[in-house]
Amino acid sequence: MMDGVVDEMLLVSEEALADARTALEAGLGVTAELAAAASLAGLSSDPMAGEEAVLVIVTGSNVEAGI
Repeated sequence: MMDGVVDEMLLVSEEALADARTALEAGLGVTAELAAAASLAGLSSDPMAGEEAVLVIVTGSNVEAGI
């Protein structure tokens, strides 16, 4: 379904998702749901990250404060 559209997919852990969400809130003041933090979690989990210019899209804020 994604052939020719997506260059690469990466599986990340629940812990990586939570860490990315925390980083978004602490660093940028962005409250995001776990799924919205997935792109940052993937970028943070990739040892080659930062070798090239990247764009991280964060969408969704369907989360209660303090969760």
